[in-house]
Amino acid sequence: MSRSLADRASFRDPAGRVSDQDGVLTRWIGPEFVPTFRAVERSGLVEELQAAELLIGHREVSNVTELAATDATAGAVLLRPERVPFITYPYEWTPRQLRDAALLTLDIAARAYRRGQVLRDASAFNVQFCRGRPILIDSLSFAPREAGAPWMAYGQFCRHFLGPLALATLVDPSLMRLAEQESDGVPVSLASATLGPRGLLRAGTLVHLHLHAVAEHRAARVAARGSVNGAANTVATGANRISDRQFLDTIDGLRATVETLPMPRGATPWVDYEGGAHYDAESRREKEEFVRSAVDRVRPRSLWDLGANQGEMAVRHLPVEGYAVAVDSDLGCAEAIYARAHRD
Repeated sequence: MSRSLADRASFRDPAGRVSDQDGVLTRWIGPEFVPTFRAVERSGLVEELQAAELLIGHREVSNVTELAATDATAGAVLLRPERVPFITYPYEWTPRQLRDAALLTLDIAARAYRRGQVLRDASAFNVQFCRGRPILIDSLSFAPREAGAPWMAYGQFCRHFLGPLALATLVDPSLMRLAEQESDGVPVSLASATLGPRGLLRAGTLVHLHLHAVAEHRAARVAARGSVNGAANTVATGANRISDRQFLDTIDGLRATVETLPMPRGATPWVDYEGGAHYDAESRREKEEFVRSAVDRVRPRSLWDLGANQGEMAVRHLPVEGYAVAVDSDLGCAEAIYARAHRD
């Protein structure tokens, strides 16, 4: 592989690298991972997920000229993924966005299991939002599952999705910003301690956060004493064998926990700004005319509405062949924007 092929931000997965050269996005799959990728393809999982718009589309590069231009290692596979027009990060999302990304991840994990595969990553950074809906962007997140093995990404799901979501909905939405400081998700022990008694009153958070944290702590103590038995093996190596029913029950339990967390409600300071008394009819008309004339003059392919309130201007002036991004720091406004984008 040539040095220029790998983007410097693409480093965590040794199975593949991403490059963005001259506006062309490329996903390189190393020769050692190609058999795994082919096995997943043969299972029909990739086709199923892409047909359901749950996994980003891609095409495989087979043209000899294109392959030669990348100086790819012999035996490697190159993909041309669809480009996500605007990248966001989990700590920038609203609680409802994080919830929907979590449910997407669980849906994909269940579909993979039924195809004899396993979702080996449950990172929130593998999810983006296109046309108002979450989609998995990592085509290499799958592998043939080992019979009886527990879900290898369970702990990561709890750190990236369940913990931050429980903190945001049961304590304070601002706690989602913790994920900005924790690149591998909010530690289960931190989520459990911050939730306190709130998490004990719900079966899902009790099992998947509080008892999970207790098991991790016990495993760490046993490992520190040099022991290799008991709970340490259970948590650290996933040595327990489980049935198909137990695996799917775990997914269903996580789904029920996510779905029953209460989403933030109530008025926020700026949620009724557009519809309130802040603008009289003349001021509203002048604002609309200014935006319309500016958009007509520039004819942008993308439009950013910063301080968008509920996104009315972004929707009204959406570029015909482009996209609009609406941003607001007020949680109620941001949730209203997401609900509208998701609905439309």
